[in-house]
Amino acid sequence: MLFILKQALTMGSLYIKEEVLSIISTICINEYEEISTNSTRLKTGFIQKITKKTGISVLENDDGITIQLRLTIISGENIVNTCVHLQKIIMDEILELTGIHVSRVHIIIEDISYRNDI
Repeated sequence: MLFILKQALTMGSLYIKEEVLSIISTICINEYEEISTNSTRLKTGFIQKITKKTGISVLENDDGITIQLRLTIISGENIVNTCVHLQKIIMDEILELTGIHVSRVHIIIEDISYRNDI
């Protein structure tokens, strides 16, 4: 899926693939030691190719983009505070880097892990 920016470019149009928004979201998630997706669980030090298996999906709607994340959180962390902060960071980062408005970031906590497991 490609997203077009509404801003006119001098020589043509600009398209940003869904995978780019997934990678930006993954980078934001990597800032937190207490949460992970399938792509960050191994903490290999580099971002693996983003696929649907990572637990990140990007949908376009009338009022912007909706991102859905399926995450694992470490036991003992405040789930609500962590997720609210992550939502804001992802929305701000995508807007700053691409100019695309993210209207919603849905977070689904699928698993709780102990610090040693991630």
